[in-house]
Amino acid sequence: MNFMSLYLLGEISKDRIDYYIGSWHDDEHSDLSLAQWLGMSDKMYAMFIETPEEFFERYTPNPPTLRDKQ
Repeated sequence: MNFMSLYLLGEISKDRIDYYIGSWHDDEHSDLSLAQWLGMSDKMYAMFIETPEEFFERYTPNPPTLRDKQ
């Protein structure tokens, strides 16, 4: 599963995005764009790049997990 799928399910925190970005850079054989690798549309990716705080406010896990309340 990609970052967005796991994040929106509440399985991982937003901080794990750096790991997924690094794994894309390490995968020399991927034909996917970084946006596709992360599970984002081009519009979502542009928002993430331009205003990451707003991106994570708009796209939050549904439902929020207990982990997010700690």
